[in-house]
Amino acid sequence: MSRALFRPVAGRADEIIDFIMHTEEVSAHPSVEYAIHLACEEIIANITSYAYPAGVDGYIGLDVTDDGKELKIEIRDGGRPFNPIEKEAPDVTQSLDSRDIGGLGIYLVLQTMDRVSYSYEEGKNKLVLVKNISESESHE
Repeated sequence: MSRALFRPVAGRADEIIDFIMHTEEVSAHPSVEYAIHLACEEIIANITSYAYPAGVDGYIGLDVTDDGKELKIEIRDGGRPFNPIEKEAPDVTQSLDSRDIGGLGIYLVLQTMDRVSYSYEEGKNKLVLVKNISESESHE
């Protein structure tokens, strides 16, 4: 398991995403790197931009695990409670000009991950992203 705590988070989205992408767990599965990067970029950007009020440093805690079947990324923060899973999906059948702004990133997270779960407990948001993998993909 790879674990990290980033504090403060303002202006550090690229650094946090870089950490995730360079963990042993993610690096071992190049076939899912694009999906992981896309999902983490959206979630981390949202947390660093919107979770904390101006002037509050905030934190993001990460656990990245690989059990040979699933790659799991647990993202925790102490920002405002926000369940991205409850966000209404955008109508992707409409033209770009007709759509409301926002929501497409979270829609892409839900489309690229095999499972996404959210909980808010003890003042913490916890979002878990799960991508199915197979042992044959591993470079071990």
